[in-house]
Amino acid sequence: MVQCNEYIKVPTNMSALILERYSVKLLGLSISPASYLNPGYEGRMTFVAVNNASVPIQLVPGIKFCQLAVFELSTEAEKPYRKQNPKYLRSNDVSISKLHLDEEIQEFLKTRGTRSISKETAKDLGKYLMVQIQKSARELANFLREEFGEP
Repeated sequence: MVQCNEYIKVPTNMSALILERYSVKLLGLSISPASYLNPGYEGRMTFVAVNNASVPIQLVPGIKFCQLAVFELSTEAEKPYRKQNPKYLRSNDVSISKLHLDEEIQEFLKTRGTRSISKETAKDLGKYLMVQIQKSARELANFLREEFGEP
């Protein structure tokens, strides 16, 4: 994992995406494409970097390995990052995954009285999360139908 030097503040009427630099990619270094910055995010980004080359790649502080693409939204975000249970807001250090802090996962674990997760619990958790995803997808589809009508 690597971290950028810059402290990034994304306004609530914008979002951003971290993209690889093509020149760096040609050397064999890939940066995780899942580096989306929500409207209202601020902090130092942590990236998953993968060396796909057959030789070591040395990262040198100050050398640009990615770029920031900024997108203006048509309106202010209804729910900016700071209102979304922001686990990574104002990050200053390399961050490890905080997936276990997701509200859905904590709710699931609490209902089971679970402190550690077995394969069986992980399987049940996967099923539970799929139900939540399907529920959210139905709610979004209904909203879009109401807003824009049937296709």
